[in-house]
Amino acid sequence: MNRPTDRVRKLARLRAIIDARGAEGLLLTSAESLAWLFDGARVSVPLGGPAVLTAAVDADGSIFVHAPANEVDRLREEELGGGVRIQELPWFEPLPVAADGWLTEGDVVPELRAARASSCPPSSSAIARSAPRWPR
Repeated sequence: MNRPTDRVRKLARLRAIIDARGAEGLLLTSAESLAWLFDGARVSVPLGGPAVLTAAVDADGSIFVHAPANEVDRLREEELGGGVRIQELPWFEPLPVAADGWLTEGDVVPELRAARASSCPPSSSAIARSAPRWPR
């Protein structure tokens, strides 16, 4: 996978939330948040279903993904891009929950919504490129 990313800016927004709450990190679990962080990645199977991974973002901005073994190759090759550590889980095991000292999405709903609300430059240019062009 080789596409422009604005992940550095997104991680800065997440780190600000983590810092403001004095937490060790934030566990992202929703398809909306995961697709936002990973630049539109398909994080659900089937499309529209629950996310097949979690992303733990720690206070220094590192991302650690947990995903079932049967999804790891697809996620690594097609969806997540670089700079992500992935922990394979047996397909039948549940995805992990937030550890003590970590935030969940439910803890930071308004902050996370605000972080996702405005596009970062590569997202903005991708949206502009995908807009239909009508003949004049």
